[in-house]
Amino acid sequence: MATIVGQLRDWLVKERPFRMERLEKDAAQTSDVEASLSALPPEVSQNLTALIDELPSHPSDVEAIQETLSTAVARWKKNPAATNNSLTIVGSPVSAVARILAEGLADWSDDNDLSINLLDWIDRPAEPTEISSKLQKILGSDDAEAGSTMAIIPNLSWCFLRTAEGLNGIDYLRDSLLSDRRKFWVIGSGQVGFQYLNCILKLQAHCGEVLQLPRLSSEQLKVWLMPIIEAVNIRLDEDSIQERLQHFGAEHLKSSSFGTMTDLLDELNTSFKARLRNLKEAILPVQQDHDSSSNGGFQWKDYFERLADLSDGVSTVALQLFVASIYYEKVDEDTKDELQEAVDTTDETLEDYVDLDPPPMHRIIAKLPKLPTLPHLEQNDLYILYSLLVHGDLTIAALAQSLGEEQQNVNDSIQIMRGKGVIEQQADSIKVNPMHYPRLKRRLASNNFIIDSPS
Repeated sequence: MATIVGQLRDWLVKERPFRMERLEKDAAQTSDVEASLSALPPEVSQNLTALIDELPSHPSDVEAIQETLSTAVARWKKNPAATNNSLTIVGSPVSAVARILAEGLADWSDDNDLSINLLDWIDRPAEPTEISSKLQKILGSDDAEAGSTMAIIPNLSWCFLRTAEGLNGIDYLRDSLLSDRRKFWVIGSGQVGFQYLNCILKLQAHCGEVLQLPRLSSEQLKVWLMPIIEAVNIRLDEDSIQERLQHFGAEHLKSSSFGTMTDLLDELNTSFKARLRNLKEAILPVQQDHDSSSNGGFQWKDYFERLADLSDGVSTVALQLFVASIYYEKVDEDTKDELQEAVDTTDETLEDYVDLDPPPMHRIIAKLPKLPTLPHLEQNDLYILYSLLVHGDLTIAALAQSLGEEQQNVNDSIQIMRGKGVIEQQADSIKVNPMHYPRLKRRLASNNFIIDSPS
């Protein structure tokens, strides 16, 4: 089975670059991530991009899937007719749930005696009325013995469109989960879509176990990203971080960098969290830490705690905020002398920190991560964005169909939000920019959309 599921992982990566490549962005729009990458030397930017695209899903997600799946399948095999026969993995709507699921399954080993029944779509059918029949054709009952088959749906959003006819596929799956107990069903889903389907169709009542992928902690993000930091030799810009953490005061209230009161409250909340956690350290003199072996010290701890706070522990968001915080800084002669004095106290050389040839020297630094300001959005915009979160991504035609609006009118709104950076587009497929998700989530929750509010 490991070979078959490994093929699933390779197929997903190859066929769905818009969903799978971690830094794939809208080619017609310049994002904060792209701006940061373009400011780096080409060889550094290419190296950083390669490291990030090769970065596996967070080990805690993969381990949670493997452990939960092993237990659930073993229990089901003992009594297929009377035991829960499905596991639904629910992740953030801006995460590549199919990728996380595929990586979790690729290295998973049970008895390796289950045949695979894979829903190998690369998108939902263009006609919503055909979803149910196509699902039945691929996943319908066969002559396999009870307890011998695993049905895999990498992304539940492919199985429905939020229209009357487009929900027939979920009706079929809901019935199959209860009636076809010869199979064990593994389903990947975005959180907002799963909440929506549970609200209108009581889907969770028909599912067996539901695994909610947890928020990543600051320590988990540090373990995940520190190999990239060390490989590229990124240093903290401690001056900017201390200024941001220690001097967040009245001058920020007057700043135009906060587009709304909600953005300002988010920034205040994040800053106060950091100050409460590190009050004692924040008032101590800052010590420059040049030893790469101590990259996990006090200052990186602050950085990752803020990254976890801003991203709500969502790996996709955290990764993009991390890249957008990286800069390439010129180092003048005075700073060079200061660096050399600091380096002399370690076993390293100045070349470990800056590019000596040609002058002026440079160094790669990480500033304090920050969320982009959520631009002004009309109520109609919120309905569009919510529909994208429900489905993960959509074609413009499918989005218009799900909203019951004229395609041209919907496209006009999409292009305006695309220009503001809230929506990304590749070919005719559109999705929400992950960096805007934390604040968008709060905005939608405050407008009574069916979406988790922040804890």
